Amino acid sequence: MRRTSTLITAVVLATAVGTVLVSCSGSDASHSQAEALVRFGGPAGWAAGSTQQRATDDTSAGTVDGEPVTFTVGDQPAGAKVQWIAAPSATDGDTRCSQLVAWFDAASQAWPSTIDTSGMQAACEKDLTTTGNPILAAGAGPAHGAYGRVTYAASVDAGQLVATLEFNATA
Repeated sequence: MRRTSTLITAVVLATAVGTVLVSCSGSDASHSQAEALVRFGGPAGWAAGSTQQRATDDTSAGTVDGEPVTFTVGDQPAGAKVQWIAAPSATDGDTRCSQLVAWFDAASQAWPSTIDTSGMQAACEKDLTTTGNPILAAGAGPAHGAYGRVTYAASVDAGQLVATLEFNATA
């Protein structure tokens, strides 16, 4: 009898320890999403960064593979956003815009959408001199599973070019 209760206690303890270890070491959905976005990467030669000044009630800042990531938390569906930023000089704006267009084309192939990028290069070069946050193009791949869909955007923010990838179940 004593051996049985000891065995039951050992099994319960092992199960509890295993559950804690798995929950501490396992990735949640938003972390897995962020890993996929970081692996896809941004335009060639651009630095990962964030245009968000500080975390809000439903976001938190973190890193994945050394890259800054904004996580959606709280009542919202789990999500992750990664941004790559370039501040073009007076002489390389056209090059940076072509890098952004090439990246956007790659994103629209990875997560298919019907976005036409034929006028994006010219719009990018024009918008480099404007203030505000004009969106050059935005797209969303098809919905897939519990992770929602990937959205991607190319924008100009205060003279910087921004490439954004975001997994968000509400997109």
